[in-house]
Amino acid sequence: MQVFIRSFGFDGYRTEVQLAVPDAPGKPGRTLASLPVTLTSGFQAATLSFRSTMESHKVAVSIPTVADEISDTNNTLLSEIAIDRTKIRVLYIEGSAQPLMMSRAGEKNVLRGAHSDLSRALMEDDDIECVVISSSLGGGQLARVVDYGLDASRGFPDTKAELAAFDAIILSDVPERAFTEKQLEWIEEWVGQRGGGLLMAGGPRSFSAGGWDDTRIAEMLPVDLLPDVDWNSSEQVRWLPIAGANPHPVWTLFTDQHRNVEALKSVPGFSGATRFAAVRPNLTTVLADGTVTGAKAPPVQPMVKQPPGNAVQDFFRNFVGGGQAPPTAAAVERAKSDEGTSAALVAGRYGRGRTMAIATAITPPWASDFTANWKQGDQNNYMRFWRNVVYWLTENSSIGRRRLIASADKRFYRPGDTIAINSAAFNELARQTKDYRIVAMIEPNTSLKDNPGDYSPLRWPEGHTRTSGEEGPFIAWGEEIEIPLTAEGDKPAYGLELPIAEALSTGGASHSLRLELTAYEDYTQVDSTSLDLQILHDPFELQNPFPNHELLKQIATLSGGQVLDGPRDLAQVLASLPVKIGPPITSKTPLWSTWPLWTWIIGLLTVEWLWRRKIGLA
Repeated sequence: MQVFIRSFGFDGYRTEVQLAVPDAPGKPGRTLASLPVTLTSGFQAATLSFRSTMESHKVAVSIPTVADEISDTNNTLLSEIAIDRTKIRVLYIEGSAQPLMMSRAGEKNVLRGAHSDLSRALMEDDDIECVVISSSLGGGQLARVVDYGLDASRGFPDTKAELAAFDAIILSDVPERAFTEKQLEWIEEWVGQRGGGLLMAGGPRSFSAGGWDDTRIAEMLPVDLLPDVDWNSSEQVRWLPIAGANPHPVWTLFTDQHRNVEALKSVPGFSGATRFAAVRPNLTTVLADGTVTGAKAPPVQPMVKQPPGNAVQDFFRNFVGGGQAPPTAAAVERAKSDEGTSAALVAGRYGRGRTMAIATAITPPWASDFTANWKQGDQNNYMRFWRNVVYWLTENSSIGRRRLIASADKRFYRPGDTIAINSAAFNELARQTKDYRIVAMIEPNTSLKDNPGDYSPLRWPEGHTRTSGEEGPFIAWGEEIEIPLTAEGDKPAYGLELPIAEALSTGGASHSLRLELTAYEDYTQVDSTSLDLQILHDPFELQNPFPNHELLKQIATLSGGQVLDGPRDLAQVLASLPVKIGPPITSKTPLWSTWPLWTWIIGLLTVEWLWRRKIGLA
């Protein structure tokens, strides 16, 4: 970790930079690393080395407080350890009404629920990272699932740039009402233009039963949805994978064909299913048919679709399915009308991205056998299947990530500097090439709440073509900018210079940015990488907290004032100040209101009373 320190007036002071995990509920903080440093006025950098886990978590960098510091509020800085983007990042949103339960796994508390089997299966692959979001028991506020519970402050990504850090989205039994219209716009753009992968699985809150018909997401799916009534919770369904001699990558669980065939025959059954109106005929592949193995429910009476926010709908009918080639017209009609078999798993494309629809639910209680019992000896077919699904969904978003490298000319920058970006792309033979198009995008390294406004502090370079429609002088968060070719020959290179604003708009002393670079061959994403950029600066009042004596003397001279060098000069100034004497004040008091008169009267009365008492008259 690279740490930047700013101090004034402590030159030569020896202290220690400490890196620790901040206290979590019920757990003490622990130190990850520490480093002795000798302070110098201004900025200095320190590098801390430590061993990290493969989980994202918060960290705190701190320097012990010194007795004569003006303030110790800036002695600690919170940050976060995030997994490198070389992993495939999956955003898994689960809307199941199954209760969440806290359990103990070794030394950690783990929140378990319907999401647990799928998220654990994905994380078994070292190349996949899974971030889980819960839809609060069936459609409420979206909240991140973390070790200590639900983090309601971190739900769906705050910005398009944050969403672009993911490669795939899985929507499992989650209703449309859990999302805003803006978030649905981001998902559509993320799939269609950036090549993300989207999967929607069935359940009583999914597809039309969850309000997804007539939405942007419905238009992206490889199936047409029935209006209102499409889920039947009483059907028992089994997948019939369509593999053949050259199976779809999703069904390639083993390289040995015999083992693969046996694994596909053993797919457990499911409870409940969604029926689709049709499989779309263009750019779609039916991967599995679904056959009803249990009793069907009575015919479903049409119902009025409930508005967002109502209780869980538990209706209706069947599901999605399989094949290698785009389905024929007969296959489409079969999906509409065949009472015994219907499409169970369908793959398709939308823009640059890929989409998939699964008619059955994929979590307990609807898929308990599927999650727990799909095994072949000691091999977990369930894990292999989901690995293949994620790899296929993200093929246009996340491949190898080793064919693009980038670097910046400095470790940190100041306002007014220029960031020089240099990049090189490599073809499949590991030779530098100029045949790719490299696109950059600026993202904040923190939440949008800490970065107000729609624009980064980087200026759009002069003379560079702008196709996004933005017109301001600064690059918008998430706005794409193409990096031109700067050198040809044996080692072609790409480069771009990005000027930084003269002052940070937030008024803060630092700004952390991430530059995402993506290489495209035509419209196919080849690779991507990222650069972390630090812009360090002080607000004006902190650039030098010590007085400028020469400037103060000039101000005193020009204003007719005087420079005071000590307490004696101050005393002389105070003594020389003229005393202002105001008009006289006359105070009038009646004679009977004076205390001597009342004392004399009371004394006479006392003597008279004592005399009368003595002679017996009192």
